[in-house]
Amino acid sequence: MGVPLIYPAIFSFLGFIFVILTWYSYMTIPFEFEFAPDNCLRFRAIGRKLIVSIYDIREIDARAWNRGFVTFRLSRGVIYLFLAMPGLKNLIEEVKSNNQSVQVKVSL
Repeated sequence: MGVPLIYPAIFSFLGFIFVILTWYSYMTIPFEFEFAPDNCLRFRAIGRKLIVSIYDIREIDARAWNRGFVTFRLSRGVIYLFLAMPGLKNLIEEVKSNNQSVQVKVSL
């Protein structure tokens, strides 16, 4: 009497779901951004495109211990950016200069 064949199938299915969710979460991290003339930021990722008003950003968390990500907290969600993204310091400065109410936590 051994292990029923259903157990490996269940664990394989759950592992596959875990891999798909992890892959999707990394594919939705923006790798490029641009400033729009109407005080908006356009983020582009493989899995999605986002347009965010600068005034919608509530907090920027760019501390070095933040696991390699910068967190932009919005009134309606969160955007994660890679800490090594080109132009990230300029992005943070631009948001700080246009949105005085944003709380910035930076230790780059």
